[in-house]
Amino acid sequence: MIVVRSRFHLFLLLLSIFFSTATAALQVSTSLSTMAISKVGDHVTVVCALVLNDTNSGEDVNYTLKCASVDDVNRTVETYPSGDSFYYAGISAGDGFLCGLSDNYEGDISVMRWWEFPDLAENRNETKVKRLFHGPPILKLSSGDSHVCGIIGVDRRIDCWRWIGFDTRMVQSNLTDIAVGGNFVCVILSNGNIKCYSDCDEETSGVVGHEPTGTFATVAGGDRHACGLKDTGDLYCWGDGAPKSKDYFNQIMTDRYTSMALGDNSTCAIRENETVACWSNEKDDDEGYYSSSESLRSSKSFLSITAKGGVFCGVERTMYCMFCWRGRRSEPGFSSKYSVRRPFDRVLPGPCVRGCDKTMEGAGRLCPAKTSICEVTLAPKTPPPSGDTEGTEGKIESTNGNRERKKIEMISASILAGVVFISVTVFTIFKYRQRKLRRGQVIHVAKPLPFDMPGVYGKIRQELDQTVDERVTELIGRGHSTILENYTFDMLLKITGNFSSENIIGTGGFGSVYRGLLDDGREVAVKRAEQPPSTSGSRITSYNRYKEKKNAFMAELGLLTHLNHRNLVRLIGFCREDVELVLVYEFMANGTLKDHIHNTPKSPISSWKTRITIALNAARGIDYLHNYAVPAIIHRDIKSSNILLDDKWTAKVSDFGLCLVDPICNDDGRDNVDGYSYTSLRTAGTLGYMDPEYYRTHCLTTKSDVYSFGVVLLEILTGCKAIHFNGDRAETSFDGDVPRNVVDFAPQQIENDALQNVLDRNLPPPRQSEIEGVQILADLAVNCVQLEGRKRPGIADVVRNLELALDACNGNQPFFRSMTAHSA
Repeated sequence: MIVVRSRFHLFLLLLSIFFSTATAALQVSTSLSTMAISKVGDHVTVVCALVLNDTNSGEDVNYTLKCASVDDVNRTVETYPSGDSFYYAGISAGDGFLCGLSDNYEGDISVMRWWEFPDLAENRNETKVKRLFHGPPILKLSSGDSHVCGIIGVDRRIDCWRWIGFDTRMVQSNLTDIAVGGNFVCVILSNGNIKCYSDCDEETSGVVGHEPTGTFATVAGGDRHACGLKDTGDLYCWGDGAPKSKDYFNQIMTDRYTSMALGDNSTCAIRENETVACWSNEKDDDEGYYSSSESLRSSKSFLSITAKGGVFCGVERTMYCMFCWRGRRSEPGFSSKYSVRRPFDRVLPGPCVRGCDKTMEGAGRLCPAKTSICEVTLAPKTPPPSGDTEGTEGKIESTNGNRERKKIEMISASILAGVVFISVTVFTIFKYRQRKLRRGQVIHVAKPLPFDMPGVYGKIRQELDQTVDERVTELIGRGHSTILENYTFDMLLKITGNFSSENIIGTGGFGSVYRGLLDDGREVAVKRAEQPPSTSGSRITSYNRYKEKKNAFMAELGLLTHLNHRNLVRLIGFCREDVELVLVYEFMANGTLKDHIHNTPKSPISSWKTRITIALNAARGIDYLHNYAVPAIIHRDIKSSNILLDDKWTAKVSDFGLCLVDPICNDDGRDNVDGYSYTSLRTAGTLGYMDPEYYRTHCLTTKSDVYSFGVVLLEILTGCKAIHFNGDRAETSFDGDVPRNVVDFAPQQIENDALQNVLDRNLPPPRQSEIEGVQILADLAVNCVQLEGRKRPGIADVVRNLELALDACNGNQPFFRSMTAHSA
């Protein structure tokens, strides 16, 4: 169920529904492929595919990337691993190289590797591999003979590799598809129009500047031509290598197509009935080119198709077999006797992606969790206009870009008003937030370190350059309500005395916290990530530890830029330079609740009313995270050391490095309907505070935070640490060397009406006016630490009970002792 918490979120929801509806019919094809063809030298054709394993290995991914040469002799099959925690999302290839695109299981990171095949004619026999990309998700990928381009990230921008001289800045963002040809790249813009670009001043293949008009779903590129496919299945090709035969012009007037593949001077497309039609760019010569494969193409049902040079390959539906055929008379690997090849069986029939409108029948178990193979669906086709349709070839060819104009005008007229309204509204919101953003500092991307830098830093740099800087810029660029300052590292060195140990005010898993004084007189707390050693110890361990700190840095930065509550510690700014990760917070003058309970005998919070007030402050901060932040946030590390006190003794929750956005499970312990597996979540938190139900089930809910806060309430009540030794309470009847959890003894005493036995002995006994409030606090703590999450109160009930306890301390007796009850 979707809960809309404000008019603005309702607006965004309607906006997303509008555009998803408007583009739903355009999901005819994808630029990710499970097959690829590479020409190695003049005599070798290599075909690659994501091949299903013969038996289910029990792993998340049940297919492997394999390549083999298509020739008349025995083939050697090579296998290429995807890497730990990643699966292949698609592959692409060009002359002498293969690109493998891997995604992680969360779908927020892509890695692209480049393999350069050895050319035996040049006496090279080793395959070279290089990682080209590690960063935000690559949504589309396409290769030409020498170049690779893709659509990246939430802004769906273009990026290209191995293409010196091509300026991607001239291509706008919000792209829906991409295709790389010989010396050009074509994209589909957000409005469905095709636009092509080249790195040459004068593009000579007849592609750039000759794009057809209209709204297209997908685009493909060959060496000297390009083709576009509409959501209705209408095919349009242009350029010097485009089909010119009468069969082509006759068939595109009557048939509908679901996908296409382009070679050097030839084109093939899958019809709606799943047979394949092929054409050359020579008039009346299709039969000579494709007669040898006609029987195969007309008798098999194909699901996907790819091409390179003069070779075409497709995956048929029945057994997912991969068939390849030549698109010209002479092609390496194809003799006159063997004009059709079958290099692999059981090929993945399509890319595993997220968000299919319709899943391919029978392919539900082939993909990793949360992904599936999309079934191609075509929009209804508008009947052709009445009149003479017997026009000559020249008339048909000259109207390739115009014959849908009436349909476009009708569609445009119906949605134009809505699009204009939405565009103006979004632009107004954007400009307003940009004006607010200008009051902050400009985000500066850190200078890159050399990739050959020794130790763990070089590896860290390669990943952080692609992820952290882009994520930081994205977060700040969204125009969140909180304006952050981007401090230079030199500035932070100055205000902390070169991070002097004398200025350390705390330490934790992330690193040390330093006191600093800004030029304007403000005191701040500067939290600096601990630097991993580059020469000693395990580099892998150092890298993993630093990666955890990077994730914590991004979590806090991402959350605190749009969280604003008086009981949450406020983030003022940050620093990201080289491998330095630093967060700057408001200064909390009175330290942590933990120190005042356990380490400060004469603490100013040595009254029950003050302690209940502090507990209420912290509960309100958690309540904001659970019930008012959109989406809901689970802190995962509530403890007394993460509750800080400002100069007015107001308590604020801090340390959001382990926070999780949205529950993994519902409060009744069941999985969320989105299908995310709770067993994949890494256990995190602090011993003594962690929810025991989370230990058993790895099922994390807001009730896990309630349990942790219940432990904090027991600390406030008893003065004992979460895990302590019996001797800490000077009880001679117990063995002082045995550690125990405060949950193991305090709740039992409270339930037996022996509250006086567990109260903190550093505080005076409750006054008559405080007794009722302390009893409510004790009952509430017991209910919060129930073993079953469903029996614990929600944080909103916790807040109401603490308000009752404080009222009682102020002399306002509640109608009953506690509102907290075990949930049924």
